[in-house]
Order: sequence, then structure tokens, then C-alpha cells
Amino acid sequence: MKQLRIANNLTLPLETVTSTLIAYGGKGMGKTNLGSVLVEELTRCGLRWAWLDPLGVSWGLRHSADGAGPGVECLILGGLHGDVPIEPAGGAAVADVVVEESTNVLVDFSRKPSGEMWSIGEKIRFVTAYALRLFQRQGEIVSGRRRDPLFQVLDEAARYIPQVIPSGAKELAESVGAWNQLVEEGRNVGVGVGLLTQRSARMAKSVSELADAMIAFRTVGPNSLAAILDWLGEHVEKERIKELASTVRSLERGHALIVSPGWLKFEGVVKIRMRETFNSSATVKHGERQRTARGEGAKPDLAKIRERMAVFVERAKAEDPRELRKTIADLRAKVAAAEKVKPAPAAPAKSSRVVEKSVLKDAHVKRLESQADRLVRTVVALQSVSHDLDQRANEIKAALAAARTGGADGAMNRSMGAGAMPRQGRGTLAEKPAPVISRSVERRLAVQRAPRAEGDAHVSGPQQKILDAAAFLEGVGVRQPNVVQLGLFAGMSATGGYWRANIGRLRTLGLIEGTSLSDAGRAVAREAEIQTVEQLHEHVLTNLLTGPQRTILRVLIDAYPDGLEAADLGQRAGLEPAGGYWRANLGRLRSLGLVSKRAPIQALPVLFLEGA
Repeated sequence: MKQLRIANNLTLPLETVTSTLIAYGGKGMGKTNLGSVLVEELTRCGLRWAWLDPLGVSWGLRHSADGAGPGVECLILGGLHGDVPIEPAGGAAVADVVVEESTNVLVDFSRKPSGEMWSIGEKIRFVTAYALRLFQRQGEIVSGRRRDPLFQVLDEAARYIPQVIPSGAKELAESVGAWNQLVEEGRNVGVGVGLLTQRSARMAKSVSELADAMIAFRTVGPNSLAAILDWLGEHVEKERIKELASTVRSLERGHALIVSPGWLKFEGVVKIRMRETFNSSATVKHGERQRTARGEGAKPDLAKIRERMAVFVERAKAEDPRELRKTIADLRAKVAAAEKVKPAPAAPAKSSRVVEKSVLKDAHVKRLESQADRLVRTVVALQSVSHDLDQRANEIKAALAAARTGGADGAMNRSMGAGAMPRQGRGTLAEKPAPVISRSVERRLAVQRAPRAEGDAHVSGPQQKILDAAAFLEGVGVRQPNVVQLGLFAGMSATGGYWRANIGRLRTLGLIEGTSLSDAGRAVAREAEIQTVEQLHEHVLTNLLTGPQRTILRVLIDAYPDGLEAADLGQRAGLEPAGGYWRANLGRLRSLGLVSKRAPIQALPVLFLEGA
């Protein structure tokens, strides 16, 4: 049976392609070598992979170790060694290429085609659009079958999935939400994720705790070490943590502590084998010259890919609000220039040849003005809709489909974001009919044009969900829910700055008081989709939990209102009630406020629509 050989004493199963691995470690300790070894092994086993490289140091994968021959065949997009250039607005287009082409892809988003470095903001927007589109496209059913699985590597992951999001950093919050979704639900659409980071203390716990295996290279910084120990605390017995901490501090270069109690059932130190491809990330020492590859790299057929990439880029630009604003600016400039054009006075005929000046007709000018105005109104309307970090796969698919076709007003109102603009197609806007604005957008524009009544204010998608959840709980007798209950029915995590910001906004608008609806809030809240206990159970089990968590909760639901001791619960669920794997899954249920925190373990009344 084929296996991924990453060390002499450790191989990984082929299901790694849809698993989540997280690798911590200081500079130069071996993280990039590990990533290279993983993709070499995936390629050897005929499995697909993609690598997001924000540093521009992984292009050596395509060359042999000595730089003289071919290495791993892959397409390189962007950077100084790219086959096809990419732009910051092209995250969704790049994801389309990754999904639809059979070749492996290295995405270098360190430099633009001009050689200029990408800004931090451009990188964040790129990886956000990429992750959202990758999840959506990889989950499609094509000709009655799922797409082949894909392993996605993200280098310097903590930059784009941080634990702490500064106030007002909406784009960074969107990035965390996109990658949280890809890691949490990626297995369902055939995507595995490998996260490499030297800043373990910065990495979002909501993502790192979902890893099937933790790989720690030498780490000595107290904050970074504390983050590793925090991960171990969810998966390893307490008496072992101190010993493992000492091990991580003293690891030799290239050696790593690998802990995977549930998936690999492995815990130990291994020496990761050296990569077989060119080490283009090696640090240049004083007095040395930069090593370069001399031979031809292993390249796929580029002609077809360049042609398709051009189509994807055009489509991405049509869906990008920034590109749309540029188009509007160009249209306005044309209109302004057209208004200044005057017919030239007739000159005496000096020959039989007549020179005519082309003058933009008044009707053409008016048409351009009309199109520009409608586009401006569309952008204003769409920008007023907040992006929902907790959007699920079905919501994304519905919103994108609605945005592209101009239909499904409700989906557009709920989830329209920067990555779901109406398509304009190819060619200039002057050559196309004016874009169609849906009835929901027209209604929103009408509200914006009309004077607002006192207390009237726009609420975002997440805020509307909170209001709807509060209304539903009130309807079943829970008039003063706690925040965990409110978050549960809103489909959101009731912790962190994002939750507090939305709750604070609703309180400022006078729509809720504490966690209860005000009279104004009741007027804004909508009827809840969940109406029965059975619907609630289906919602929780399907959308919020993984396999072992579903199994545990089903047993507790059947036993309600009685509780069960851990041994009895484990026996009924078919799980071993010991070790980090059990604690991690039970801890998830407790953090969601679904089961009691003390023995006997009991499903909580909120699952049965009973008051607090």
C-alpha cells in the first residue's frame, strides 16, 4: 500500500490529503523542508496539492536537489519564477485554476509582475478570496462525481489566521472566517490543509485545535511554546505536557515532535527526511552567493493554462468591487471628456478630401451617464451588506449563484460580499446593456434615498441572525437567554471581539436589551427557520458538529433528561472515554453550551427548547 514517507520511522496514510496538519517551529528549524517533503510524497502517490507561498521561496520544488534537472512537475503562478503572472484581485481566479486543472500548483504572491512587493492588505484579500472560492468550487459535483481531493499548504499561516484581530480589521476577520471554514469543513469537500507557522502564539485557536496532527520543531520563545502546550493540553494527558515541553525546547534542527493521538495514534520525535528537490529557501550566509537552479524545471503544458487563466482573470475582475469602481471612474472620465468635445468650425475646402472628426453623440453620452449612475448605485448598495464570517457552504453557494444571475433577492441581501459581485462579462461597459439591479437592491436604494426615521438603522447579516435567534428563543419561552444559547441559535460563536461588536451594535441601536429583544428589535426580527425540537437537533448535529461529537450528543439526547457517567457514555457511543481525543470532542460540546460541564454528563435543556 502506498504511504507518504516523511521520516525513516514514520509514514502517513493517503488520507492525509484530506486531513489537517499544523507545523510550528522557529526560523530555519525545518518547516519548509517538511512542506516540501509532503508535496513530494503526495506527487509520488498521484495526489493533488497546491501551495500558497507569500515569501517567494518555494519555486525550487520544480528542480532537482542539485538544481541541474527537473524536480516535481507543477505550475507556478506569480512571483519572479512564475509561468503566469497574477494580481492581488485574482484570488478567486487562481482558485479556479487550482480546482479545474489536473496539475499541482505553487502560488507565489510575494511580488507583482512589475517586481513590486505585495502589501499586507493585498495578501490578506488574496488569500481570503482564494479560500472562499476553493471551498465553493472543490465542493461541486461534476458529471455526477466529486472532484479529486486536494491538499492545500499555507505558509506563514498565522499572518492570515491570527488569534487576535485588531479593532476595525474587517478584511483580516474575513480571512480568519474563510480559513476557519476551509479547515473545519474541508474534509467534506475533499480538501486537506497544511498550516506552517513560526508564530504559534499568533495562530487562531479556533483553527489550530482542529488539526489532526501537530508537528513541533524546536521552539524556545515563551509565548510560542505556550501556544504549543495549549494545543497539547487538549490532546495529551496533563502529566505528559511538562515532559513534552522540555523535548520541544531541545529538539535538533530538522527533528520534530509529532503528536496525533486520535488520527495517527502516534506521539514521538522523528527526523524529517531531507527534501529531494532544490532548496530555494536556504538562507544565504555572509560571503556566499545565492544558489540558483541551472537546469530546466518540470513544467506542465502552459499554453492551455495561460489561455484559461486569462478567462479566469477577466471573470474575477468582473466580480471584484475594486475593479468595478475603476471601471466606473473610467466611464466618468469618458463622460467628462465627451462633454468637452465641440464640433470643429468648418474650414474652407482645400482639396477633394474631407477630414472628419469623430464626435461622441449626445445619446451615447447619456447612455454612458446612465450606466455609470446605475453602477455607482449598485456598488453603494452592495457595500452596505456586511460579510458574514460564519457563512456556511450552502450560504456561499446560494449567494454566489444569486449574485451571478441577478436572482434570489433574499440570498443577496443576506450574504452578498466582495467575492460575489454580478458578472459584467468581457468587453467595455459601453458595449453592454446596463446591468440589471435586483428588486432587493432597488428597495435598499430607495431606503437610502428616503429620510430615515428615528432609530431606523441598517443591521448586518450576523446582527440579523442574532435578532432572529432572540425572537425564536422568546417564542419558546426563553425570554432572557444566555449568550451561549443566543449564539447557538444564531449559528455563531458567542465569544471574542466579533461577537461583542455585533451585540454592542444591536444594543446601541436599541434593538436588544441585555440578550432580550426590545420592542424595536421585535419589529426587525424575522420568523425563525427552526420551529421544532427535531429541527433543532438536525441543525446542531448537521451544521455544528463533527462525527464523534454527533455520536456523543445523539446518545445524550436519547438519555435526556438523565445524565450518564463517562464510562457509560463512551460505551454507548462506541468511543474510549480517555485521552486527549475524548476530551477534545467532549470539550467542543461543552464550549457550545450543549452538554453539562460536570458529571454526570447531560444534554442541556436548551436542546429541548426549555427555558433557562
